[in-house]
Amino acid sequence: MSMIQAGAKGTTKSQINDVISKGASDEDTADHYSKLSQQILTATEGAQTRIANAFFLNKGYDIEKDYEGIITKKFSAKVESHDFSNADETAKIIDDFVSNVTEGKIKDIVNADSVRDAASLIVNAIYFNAEWEYKFYNEGNTKQMFYSAEGNGRELDFMNDMEEHRLYAEDDDTQVLSLQYKDTSYAFNIFLPKKR
Repeated sequence: MSMIQAGAKGTTKSQINDVISKGASDEDTADHYSKLSQQILTATEGAQTRIANAFFLNKGYDIEKDYEGIITKKFSAKVESHDFSNADETAKIIDDFVSNVTEGKIKDIVNADSVRDAASLIVNAIYFNAEWEYKFYNEGNTKQMFYSAEGNGRELDFMNDMEEHRLYAEDDDTQVLSLQYKDTSYAFNIFLPKKR
């Protein structure tokens, strides 16, 4: 969102600012998210992190030079112009870029239909791979139903663990579980509503 915020104006910028900057200046907001990205990229204890930021522009459109400077310097974004009327090829270029940065974990971030009528696309993906501080073991896995926000269910493997070192909290509406990684500057926080 910070790359979008840096180029937004008017009501759009105001609405994004309400969510990500809480009254900070544009420069302070860009600096904050730039530093956050650098912290993510300097993981230790075996955590691997990569961030893919890019601004893909349809041929025939221009990008404001000030905006280009901000996103390339602060967010290490690559800026490229492509012929979006050749939507299949452009989608493949974008998908290959993201797949390469994420070790093939994210393969299809866009499709030709999302490219065809666009003037530009801002793409962001994060790759994160780290060992748990306390490992899960396959013999503890069970098959259970998982439900999406839309209410669709499918049976999946669930990891189970009864360790006392897990951080857990709940209130009337939500359960929260925090799972630490070996690099304890990272945690995986799960927020689970009690009602489906």
